[in-house]
Amino acid sequence: MLNGLETYTNAGGNYAFADLEPGEYVLQFSKEGYEPLVY
Repeated sequence: MLNGLETYTNAGGNYAFADLEPGEYVLQFSKEGYEPLVY
């Protein structure tokens, strides 16, 4: 979660965070049955 926020992909795999301030963030991607990825 990002500062208590999370988002989900749509059918095309796209996602967005509304009103995200400029800066550096750590993103974690996860799906049941797979190891999470952190960028």
